[in-house]
Amino acid sequence: MIRKEELLFKNLFERALKDWPKEIVFGKLVCYETPRFIIEGLGELSDEIEHAYINCQHEVIMRDLHCSIYISLHDLAKFIWRIKLEDLRPETVQREFEARMKSSLEDPQRWNWKDADVQLIKDYFTVNGSFSE
Repeated sequence: MIRKEELLFKNLFERALKDWPKEIVFGKLVCYETPRFIIEGLGELSDEIEHAYINCQHEVIMRDLHCSIYISLHDLAKFIWRIKLEDLRPETVQREFEARMKSSLEDPQRWNWKDADVQLIKDYFTVNGSFSE
């Protein structure tokens, strides 16, 4: 059973940041078509971090939270070459994270979520006061 304090975004975010290096020096920015670009090594780092949560109790939350951190870092990497993760704005990551979760709740079968996964996400929104059915 997951305790409510474990589902507070603040606690999830602090836990997630511990999985990332304290500081990231971004690799080469490779542009494809405007506005598409990649940052060498960033996707691989994110995949490695997310992979650690496969088949764990918090999988749907932690993998999407790490993906949301990746998206924030990817966006920043276009403008800066280094970041300390402690300087990442939690509210920016939270907005991305919650948007992803709400979107995924619309079609959980698409993501192969089990009933327990859906309930976990609903519990997250209940605890954080931002879920409305």
